[in-house]
Amino acid sequence: MPVYLKCKVQGCDAELVNGMVVTSCMHILCNQCAITHGFGNEPPWNCPVCRKHLEEEEICNHQDWESSIQDAVQLMYGLSPNMIMEAASSAMAFWSQQLEIQMSKDTREKTEMSRTCAGWKAKYDAIQREEESIARQCEDLSKDLEKRNKELLHFRTVYDKLKKKCRELQDHLYQMRAEESASQREQGSSSRLRARDLPQPGHDTRDTRIPRPAFSGAGRINRPRFLGTMSNLHPQNLQRGAPVPERYAHHREPQDSRAPGSGTILS
Repeated sequence: MPVYLKCKVQGCDAELVNGMVVTSCMHILCNQCAITHGFGNEPPWNCPVCRKHLEEEEICNHQDWESSIQDAVQLMYGLSPNMIMEAASSAMAFWSQQLEIQMSKDTREKTEMSRTCAGWKAKYDAIQREEESIARQCEDLSKDLEKRNKELLHFRTVYDKLKKKCRELQDHLYQMRAEESASQREQGSSSRLRARDLPQPGHDTRDTRIPRPAFSGAGRINRPRFLGTMSNLHPQNLQRGAPVPERYAHHREPQDSRAPGSGTILS
């Protein structure tokens, strides 16, 4: 596999396959970078690598490899072998120098890339370890959540049973209170009925007849108008010879023999 030199402009690194521009400061450029940095205009120019001022005779332009080879062969016609070998040695030294610079640059880039890759690999490993730790935590949390869900389901079942039992106890308590209240009402009414049926103090039996009005026309007491109140009807207040109604005659007592002719009635 052929090895090609690369453009020394920073950021280009294009392989020099079909042509290049070589400067006296030992830098090679690709055709595109040479045109971009003004090598197609009139001199002087500035080297895009080291910023050296270049004249027209300080650059060598190889636009076509075949024509460049033919020109080199024509230039070596008539030269001695020592001169040809010296020119070839100079060309080989330049090639080796450029290749060494290129390899050194590649080595530095490889080292930097290796260091960068190592850093990214360390970060990746740390992220992977963190991911594994988070995965284990998630698994533990999932197991804990499953356990808590089972406990919650058990507690809900127990709570529903207790709630149902409390409701039944409340209903039973309400029923007992209602029955107790009804029983108390029945006992109160029966005790009132028994007290009414019992004989009153001072009487043998209770008169269950309906009492007549005190001042009805049939049982009204006809009090004489000349008599006044019941206190005036007492035998002590009555004079001898005063007429006494027959209904009150039983209040009179026999006269005392010691006071004949007395006008008062001894009680």
